[in-house]
Amino acid sequence: MKRGQGLGLAGLVLFLTVLATPVFAAPASAPAKEKGNILYREIHFALNKADLSAEARTVLDEVAGILAKNPKADVNIIGATCDIGPAAYNKSLSLKRAEAAKQYLIRKGISADRIATAAVGEEKPRYDNSDPEKKKGNRRAEIFIRLPEKKENKEIILSSYVTVVNDDGEVIPNLPASNFSVVHGGKKREIVKVVFEGDNAPVSTVLALDKSTTMGPAMNELKKAAKLFIDNKKPNDEIQIVAFSSDILAGSGFTTDAEALKAAVDQLKPGGYTRLYDALKTGAALLAAKEPPRLLVLMTDGKDESGLDKPGSKATLDEALGLARKNHVTVITIGLGKDIDFEVLDTIAIATDGNFFYAPTPEKLSEIYGNISRGILHGRYRIDFKTDEESAKKGGIVAVKTAQGTIVGYK
Repeated sequence: MKRGQGLGLAGLVLFLTVLATPVFAAPASAPAKEKGNILYREIHFALNKADLSAEARTVLDEVAGILAKNPKADVNIIGATCDIGPAAYNKSLSLKRAEAAKQYLIRKGISADRIATAAVGEEKPRYDNSDPEKKKGNRRAEIFIRLPEKKENKEIILSSYVTVVNDDGEVIPNLPASNFSVVHGGKKREIVKVVFEGDNAPVSTVLALDKSTTMGPAMNELKKAAKLFIDNKKPNDEIQIVAFSSDILAGSGFTTDAEALKAAVDQLKPGGYTRLYDALKTGAALLAAKEPPRLLVLMTDGKDESGLDKPGSKATLDEALGLARKNHVTVITIGLGKDIDFEVLDTIAIATDGNFFYAPTPEKLSEIYGNISRGILHGRYRIDFKTDEESAKKGGIVAVKTAQGTIVGYK
């Protein structure tokens, strides 16, 4: 805002009149207390004076506090006078009054570039100059505080998809809404509806499979486990295979054709290093165009590395995770063997409402893939809940709690 440029009232204004010497009581015609994002304050001066009274300093202390709490707010101070004295003198005096208020705010720590001043002299009386008592009110400085516009944070309804299983990995169906509670954006949310969809709704899934050199001894077990997952899918579930090592192979796209998917799995050959984060980012990007729920099952036996003490991926973990969260992709991570980065795989799962599974040996992979496919593809609850628009834009964890079994949640 340029110096000398008025803010223009866009609305209600917090009104507070400050008494100075001589005493002046603001009449009912004073400005409204607040309007829109504009706050209003008014201070008064003695005849022919630009000195700040104790009452004026009290008001300016309040203004400084408002500006300190709202670093993007600015202020316009307009000095004025009554009609006693020559017009040129009054114009000069009114500017001195505005500048006196400005300098006080600067001493209180408010940056000068947030404060504009202007002078109207006797040209814009707010009170009746023909009344000796009322004209005292025109010896004033008007203070307009412009706050940042507040965007309306609308209430919306989101859906979260969860699977509830018992200790044996069996799906627990048909739980009532009273069994669930939802936390989103750090707040407990009202549940609108809980529906056990079972086998009804399709799921879009990316199977991201590590084919780096170290996967050689485990490759047959991985292929067996991945094909089991494919066999367990519903007819209308779409899956895309992403194989990764030193390169990222995204195959021919999403398909419901189980035989084509299993043929793609059979083509996997080990070799190269591990671009784990690039695989995560690729899977999240591929799923962005699909309707939710969106699932990425990410399996690896190692860390994101090139074998030269350098990262394997072009993308960072934060970049890949950010895209997954932005696209509301749930990531289930599977770590094989002792050389994995437990912390990273757990972080990916937690940040995307997924889960982390550990396979100490290759033979454990089929059990894990089978449990995931049976639970998520065939035993899913949809929980509709109320939240706010800002929380939805930021994304984040939807924590769904139930007294029944354990839970895998995604949205």
